Parts: sequence; C-alpha cells; structure tokens
Amino acid sequence: MKIKKARTKILEGDLTPMIDMTFLLIAFFMLIVNFSETEKDQDLELPDSKVARTPDEPPKYQIVMNLRTSKDGTPRVNFVGKNFASIASIGTELELEKRSAAAQKVPPSEINVVIRADRYIAFSKVQELMAKCQEYELQKFSLRAKENIR
Repeated sequence: MKIKKARTKILEGDLTPMIDMTFLLIAFFMLIVNFSETEKDQDLELPDSKVARTPDEPPKYQIVMNLRTSKDGTPRVNFVGKNFASIASIGTELELEKRSAAAQKVPPSEINVVIRADRYIAFSKVQELMAKCQEYELQKFSLRAKENIR
C-alpha cells in the first residue's frame, strides 16, 4: 500500500498593503495633530505667579501672542506663526483673525487673546499690545504666567 504524502505549501502573506496603511495613518495623524503647542515660544521666560491657574473651560476662539524684546530693546510680537517687528504692525493679522472667527460664528467679544509676555518686558508694552487689540474690538485677554506651586 502506497501512502501519498500531502504536499504542504508554505503560505506567506503580502505585507505591502499593511505597510502602506501604516504610513497613511502616520500622515493622517500628522495633519490633525494640535499645533497649539507650536504657537508657544519655548525661549520665552514667563514670570512666576502663585495665583496663576488654567482656565476652567477652553475658549471658543483663541489667539496666542508672544511678546518679547529683541536684542536692540524693541518689543517684538509673534503670533499666527509670524514675527512682527513692532506692535503697530500686527493690525492686518488681527483683522484676518477677526474674520476667521466670524466665519466660525464667533463674535469679536468672544475671542480670547492670550498674551505670553517675557518676564523682562515692561508692562507698558503689554498694555500697548492690549490697546492695539482693542482697536479691532477684541476685549477678552488672558495673561500667561508660569504656575509656581509651592
């Protein structure tokens, strides 16, 4: 009696579609990642505060501005990924932000302007920046400080 051996074939899966899908997922998550951290100037040294706290609820619309002094002593503003040489030169971008909020049905009175000022900048410059924002009907302000928990 002759016994036939069953032929066994080794099956190999094609991993190419899975690798393609992995790269597509990586690209997707890179696009939807929250870039709010990128607006924070990491070189900026915030003042310490014992009463600083995070807001209870996130604002409907928020503009983050970084205020610092340049090497020659003039104040510089950074927001929406752009550097501005003076406080007076931010008007066009403020108007664009106001229009962007209006497109999302957020009135100017509900736009929260977050000012992150360097600890060594004069407060009069912060007031000047706030006054410039008020020219564009922006009224809500938050000043950021480093939370000192001790």
